[in-house]
Amino acid sequence: MTPPTLHVPLLAVIGVAAFVAWRVVRRVRRLVGRQKYRATRSWFAAILFPLLILGMLVTSLGDALRLSITLAGVAIGVTLAFYGLRFTRFEDAPKATYYTPSVHIGVALSLLLTARVVYRFVQIYFMADAFDQSTVGLGRSPLTLAIVATVAGYYGGYAIGLIRRMRAIRHPVG
Repeated sequence: MTPPTLHVPLLAVIGVAAFVAWRVVRRVRRLVGRQKYRATRSWFAAILFPLLILGMLVTSLGDALRLSITLAGVAIGVTLAFYGLRFTRFEDAPKATYYTPSVHIGVALSLLLTARVVYRFVQIYFMADAFDQSTVGLGRSPLTLAIVATVAGYYGGYAIGLIRRMRAIRHPVG
């Protein structure tokens, strides 16, 4: 009797899933607890995420549904960012400035995005025959687009708010 052979694409999916799980765990660990403020990281996020949003808006210009979903997702994300900033604790220590973000929003959005991406990959893998080329892309799904826009709005808005708050802590007015 011959031993069962492993399905190579299935191994690739399992490998990608393990990599994604590892990255999510690393991200969640970084979101939890006190963090040293690093201006370059905040500026990078404050530039990258609005550029991502701009790209999503430009590609949605011809489709009113996609455009409205993108705008709604960004609005929800920015609202969540400013809500999260209200619950962020700041600490100006002698050698550095620290902040402790509100854990729940960042973790929930990261897990939501990860779950959606994993779901889409599994859906594409197991039902590839049911899709045509126009529906296979991750950004073609309205729900995926809404989640990505919300996450981009949140992290971009949070980074901008963090930069503004840190400036106020380091250079108080009055």
